[in-house]
Amino acid sequence: MPIVTAAECAVLLNIAADDATLAAVIAGTEHSIINHLRYNPVKTAHTEFYPINRERYSQVSGDGQFDSINGQAVQRPSVGSVSGDVLILKNRPVWNDSTLEVREQSGAYAGQAAGSFGSGTVLAKGIDYWLDAADSDQISNSGILYRIGGHWCIEPGSIKVTYNAGYATADIAGTGGQKVGDIKLATIQAVIWNYKQIALNAKSPQAGLTSGPLTMEKVGPYTYRTSEVQSYNFTNSLPPSALTLLQPHRSYAGVF
Repeated sequence: MPIVTAAECAVLLNIAADDATLAAVIAGTEHSIINHLRYNPVKTAHTEFYPINRERYSQVSGDGQFDSINGQAVQRPSVGSVSGDVLILKNRPVWNDSTLEVREQSGAYAGQAAGSFGSGTVLAKGIDYWLDAADSDQISNSGILYRIGGHWCIEPGSIKVTYNAGYATADIAGTGGQKVGDIKLATIQAVIWNYKQIALNAKSPQAGLTSGPLTMEKVGPYTYRTSEVQSYNFTNSLPPSALTLLQPHRSYAGVF
């Protein structure tokens, strides 16, 4: 599911929803949003293998990565690594529901070993591990899995986690319990920004230039008009207003 629809953006741009350029702009803009947030904000199913990095220490070291939880900086171990009983999943927020499944097997090699991650490797939530979320909470903003009564396996690819992460449609629309409609608003602003810049560039008299302001002087029957041109910069696909809206939701985890 996309963050925004073509119809939502088309009405603001006063163009047709099936505009080919709009479709390309939405796709590229949403990719930029995901890269900036460092996770996909739309509720999506994930299957991932951990640890990503080989971690040889059983305790959390003092040089962990800083992450943002609810807009505040928190020091955590690197995402994708394990440090003692802590395992941090890559995508946020993690849904605390029946889709969450954890399997652990040394020598599984991310599922590439024959017969790996069979039914006997499934860990029980609440017995072998627990998700950092209150019993009444549907989601975990931190995405932390704590091992109960021991440590996570430190061999890369020895843990398989299947889970849902991201916000529901109602949340992104601003009508759900999580109230993250600012992510949608930021995406719409960025789509409009990118579409208008591309349209201006296409209409300019010279490739890579956009039309500047017109100035005119008229004295009697004599008229003098000049037109300036301005360079168009393709280096920033997210306008400042969108970056401000996205800031509270961004993850600063060490690995994406």
